[in-house]
Formats: sequence, C-alpha cells, structure tokens
Amino acid sequence: MSKRIAMIAYTHYESDPRVRREAETLAERGDDVTVWCLQSEGAETTSQLGGVEVRRISIPRYRGGKALAYVGSYLQFFMVSAVKISREHHTAPFDIVHIHTMPDFMVFTAIWPRLRGAKVILDMHDLMPDLYAVKFGLSKQGKAVEALRMVQKTATAFADAVICVHEPQYELLLRDGVPTHKLAIVMNAADPKLFPPRETQPSYGEKDKIRVIYHGTILHRYGVDLGVRAFAKARAQDSRLVMSVLGDGDFLPEVKRIAADLNLSDDVLHFSNGRLPLSEVAEAIRTSHIGIIPNRDDQEDSVLPTKLLEYVSVGIPAVAPRTRCISRYFDESQVEMVPVEDIDAMADAILRIAKDESRRKEMIEAARAWQDTYGFDVQMRFLCRTVDHLCRS
Repeated sequence: MSKRIAMIAYTHYESDPRVRREAETLAERGDDVTVWCLQSEGAETTSQLGGVEVRRISIPRYRGGKALAYVGSYLQFFMVSAVKISREHHTAPFDIVHIHTMPDFMVFTAIWPRLRGAKVILDMHDLMPDLYAVKFGLSKQGKAVEALRMVQKTATAFADAVICVHEPQYELLLRDGVPTHKLAIVMNAADPKLFPPRETQPSYGEKDKIRVIYHGTILHRYGVDLGVRAFAKARAQDSRLVMSVLGDGDFLPEVKRIAADLNLSDDVLHFSNGRLPLSEVAEAIRTSHIGIIPNRDDQEDSVLPTKLLEYVSVGIPAVAPRTRCISRYFDESQVEMVPVEDIDAMADAILRIAKDESRRKEMIEAARAWQDTYGFDVQMRFLCRTVDHLCRS
C-alpha cells in the first residue's frame, strides 16, 4: 500500500542529490511524495520532478561566515514550512514526515503531524555540533557547541527514526546517546540514472586536453584552494591538463584570487560561478578524466564526500585525502590516496593518473566492486525498509 510522505529540506531540490534520489525513489515505487524546499532563482513555486511534487519557499539561502545569520535564515524557513506542512496534514494526513538536516531543529516542523499520528524521520546529512565547531572555529567543549549538541539530542529523541550517511556517523550518534533501534544507514551512493557507468573512457592522447574536475560547495574545509594549487603544480609538468570548478560557496572569492595569483586563465581553470542542475554536473563529470577531492581533515570521521561516490559511479579515476572516513571505505587500488593537505602528493597523483593507463584501468575496475557492496540499489532498499518499518509500527 502506498504511503503519503512529506519531506522538508533547507536546500535547493534541483541540485541536492541526496534529497532528490530519496524522494524520487519513494515516488517511483508508488508513494505520494511532497517536498518543501528553498526556491532557487528562476524556479517555479510548485512543479513536478521525477514523480515528486516540489513546493518551493522563497527565502534566500544564507552563505557566509556569521553563525547568527545562518540561524536567522533557518528560522524563517522553519516557520514557513511548519505552517505549510501543518495545514497540508490537516486536510490530507501524511504517514511519514522526512526531515533533512541541517539544521537539526527543523525536525520540529513536524510537531503537528506527529501529534496527529505521522511518523518522523530525521535524515542526518551532517552532524551540526562538529561541523559548526570546524566551520566557525568554535571550541568543542564551549557553550555554543554544547548547545548545538543539546539540540541534536532533543531532535533525535523527537524523531521515530534517525538515518545516518555512513557507519562512522552511526557510531558518533551512538556515542551521543541515540539508541540503536532508531538508527539506520543510507549512504550517499550516486543514482545510476544520473551517474551511469561510462562505456568508454576519454582519450589521454598527446594532443588531448586532460580534464580535472571538482564539483560541489566551495568551502575552506573542502580544500578547493589546495586542489587548485596541486593542479597548477601538475600542469607545470603536463600542459594538457585543464580544470573545472563547478559550484559556489563562501570560499569562492579566495579560490579565484589564488587562481589569478597562479596565472591560471579561464581557458585553463574554468569556474561555473554558481550551482548547476544535477544533469549538467553529471554531463561534466562524464566528459572529465580525473576527479579531485582535496578535503582538509574532517577531524570527526564524519565526511565521506558525495562527489567521490559520483566519480566512482561514472568510472573516473579520483584523487582523495587519506582521511579516516575515506580510508574506511576505499583502498589504494580504488582511489589515489594522498596525505591530507599535501599539495605535492596531489599533484603527483594527478600526473600519475594522466600518464599511467594500467593504473587508470585498475582503479576503475576496483572501484566497481565498491558499487556492488554499497551502491545505489543497496542503499535505496535500506531507505524503503526504514519507511515501511515505521508505517507498520
């Protein structure tokens, strides 16, 4: 029997792969899914995408370095979405309300539906206390982070189920007191409809451009500046290399300044200057040769970059830091692992992939084994099982 499901997500639906693939998976199997999200520029207030009804709320998404400004934008979205979902539930009740973080307190938009019988899922994209400590340079023992940890504890207590993005995050939530019977894992495996495996690899000939790609949010902790510096070092030895940086974020102006200082012109290093629809990102990945994930150390075992999983899905050799979380899921046969923040090692890895055909083939074949164990179909079965279990209970 189909379920009626509401999703709340402080994000732009068109460019958020996790929210989209979960909503569309549930809609594809016959559930009635409605998503409330932020309205991106030029998007309609209401539309149908992949069988999902998308309702957009016109509130600017804040990006910057001021924590209070984030809170203000979150509160605006919270109040509007809480009213909208409560009214909708009053006229046509939901079976499930699925809340995507951040922030954690967004789960309380579901107070009225929960009081009237709906089950609530809290989908933890990131752990807010740890992330904000890193982002704003806060002490993890300080009052601000402790307050965020209390919000997280209250939010997970309110929810009927808590979905994690991988095992390390699961373990951190256990550490923070979330009981095992509430926890489930649904990883960020790439949707093969958007990121299908390439049947053929692009040429690495002497006269071909070799395209390096970074896509996603441009933040200091994601190390895009390190990736650009590594690319410049590699290009000094192989002029075939060009790079695309697709996305936006707080750190974009600084990355552009670094590119200018390194004399990387637009035909060598191209910026998209904004977030692109997932379909355009997927097409750019398919035509690229090397993916780069230059993250700084996540410090809490909690970051397994979605972009890495998308490169693996398409079949692109990737360079990634040897963080605890990445090393837990990948080995040297699947990914070119380099020490965290080591620009020279990243440059050497780019050159190694560009020059060594046998290494490229080894990486692509080995990474396919990851898909068999952790791929999209496996993860979506876990999602559907969590929804069905809640509805039965």
